[in-house]
Amino acid sequence: MGLLISAFNGVRHFFQGIKHIASLIKKAARMGKQALNVLKNPAIILQILVSSLVKAVKDYAIIIFIVVFILSALLGMVVEGAKVAYDEIASAVTGKFGAVTGWLFGDKVKEETNKITEEQAKEMIEAGSPYDPRNMSKYIEVEQNTTPVKVDTKRHYKQRVWTPGGETNTDKKIDYELSLIEVAYDYRLPWEFVLGLDVINNTSLDIDYFSKKIVRHAEDDLKPIYTWGYDKYSKDVTYWDQTWQIKYKNGIKVYEKKIKEIETYNSYPLPILDKVQTIFKDYNFTIDTDQVTDTGWTKVNSSTYSWTEQEGTGTYKDTDGDGINDTEIMKTVHYSMTTYHKYRTKTVEDKVNYIVETQTGQRLDSFLEDFKLSETGQHEDISLLYEIVARFDNTESLRVDLEDYIGLEYAVGGATGNYVNAPSEIVIQPSELSGVVYFSQKDSRWGNVMYGQNTIRASGCGPTSMAMVMTSLGAYNSNVDLNNDSILDPYESAMWSYKNGYRASSGTYWSYFSAIGKKVGLSVIQKTPSQYKDVVSALESGKLVIASMAPGHFTKGGHFILLRGVDGNGDILVNDPNSTARSSKSWDFASIILPESKQFWIISN
Repeated sequence: MGLLISAFNGVRHFFQGIKHIASLIKKAARMGKQALNVLKNPAIILQILVSSLVKAVKDYAIIIFIVVFILSALLGMVVEGAKVAYDEIASAVTGKFGAVTGWLFGDKVKEETNKITEEQAKEMIEAGSPYDPRNMSKYIEVEQNTTPVKVDTKRHYKQRVWTPGGETNTDKKIDYELSLIEVAYDYRLPWEFVLGLDVINNTSLDIDYFSKKIVRHAEDDLKPIYTWGYDKYSKDVTYWDQTWQIKYKNGIKVYEKKIKEIETYNSYPLPILDKVQTIFKDYNFTIDTDQVTDTGWTKVNSSTYSWTEQEGTGTYKDTDGDGINDTEIMKTVHYSMTTYHKYRTKTVEDKVNYIVETQTGQRLDSFLEDFKLSETGQHEDISLLYEIVARFDNTESLRVDLEDYIGLEYAVGGATGNYVNAPSEIVIQPSELSGVVYFSQKDSRWGNVMYGQNTIRASGCGPTSMAMVMTSLGAYNSNVDLNNDSILDPYESAMWSYKNGYRASSGTYWSYFSAIGKKVGLSVIQKTPSQYKDVVSALESGKLVIASMAPGHFTKGGHFILLRGVDGNGDILVNDPNSTARSSKSWDFASIILPESKQFWIISN
């Protein structure tokens, strides 16, 4: 692999001095990188070559063909080799510490990495690794250095102790170590992304490169910017413990009184963000303050102590016969004392209500331009980075962010749905557009909730699409509405699917849409791509349509999206639950949506 990388760099540097041919090589390289996603379909590669290159520069057709072929094969090997070194290192770690989950076991991975000899590194590179495995420590360090773990702060502690004899009070600030990692982790700069940057910069095989220049620049320029609110957001817990006594005499209550009260107050700072800026998005947090939970008083019997006493009746008896009453008549009196506690907890807590996501990317744009990894309007290097990242586990969130950033404006597969004989042009009349609710399956309110063996974020596109339909059409069923807010959101839609057996191993069964539609009172009519005229008619009349998509512009596997209307140009407006970027565009029905579709569901009241 090292030899191939060197050959690739040699070819590229050789042609740098030849202006005309260099421009062709550059274009060929771009086409080769695009072809990474369609390597399994040679016809598409041939089509790209013929239409984009051969016709443009006939004199160089053979040269370009050879270069594209070499680059395509080379880059394909780079992508497939991305996990070679990591898998070997990870296997050493898993043998000792269990499953490796990236950052969480970063120190252990670094420990194993630092044991790698130059000879072992060479063997891994020859086995296909596109980076020197000894560099992995640097990649993981960047993620660790840019992800806050904890902060030393203070918490407020007060206590009041009352007894009949007096009262004592304590009021102090206590050193407190606040964990931030649970919140910060979702917005980290992933080490897999840093590794990919090094690969596409063609420096990943260098162990030095000025102390890994691109890696350290990524640490400085691409780190998340966190704006924390732990100095103002808190969880305030007041706890009361009262001790009471009840005295009984011959079963009759004599008195009940409080003999002690301890009131304890703790105010804990919370790891709540006001804002965080990543290389892809800005996240602004809306906080609900002073949310009160009060348990009320709970009475718990503690102990009962019983005893007896001899008491006189007030009458006397003459015991010595002298006519004088000299002995008081006694009787036994039964006493008991019950001690019990009353407890109460009142919590006043600030909580995140919702998060507003804003697509950005300016910092990443500038970074890529500085390293000449991207040109205006072109993202071929980032497409390669995407392919490398996709080879690692637990990178779903990063892949989605990259998809939104790139806009998927590159070849992503054969776009082979079920209907391969779709007409080249279909005229669709604009529909009357009404407000259709948009839900994202990545929303923090439900994105990380488990949906079967995976999260809603990763595999909840079906329930999320259906939630948009149900909410937009005002459909309702109290058995689906778990929080009784009269809105059927993606969490509730997904939970109904899971509980009723519609969760498939990798997504959601098609039968789910008709089943939940019936449950909430909607008409759901399923159509195949060959019945596209019915779908077109439904869209023109303003009905909503859910589409199951094959690999293409919307997915690399399988995906559900909502077709929400037709714009003035006859193009389809969509709500893609996995991408706000794709939801902001209009799409041609004949050339994109229909050929890439597998099934449709027309839904109406």
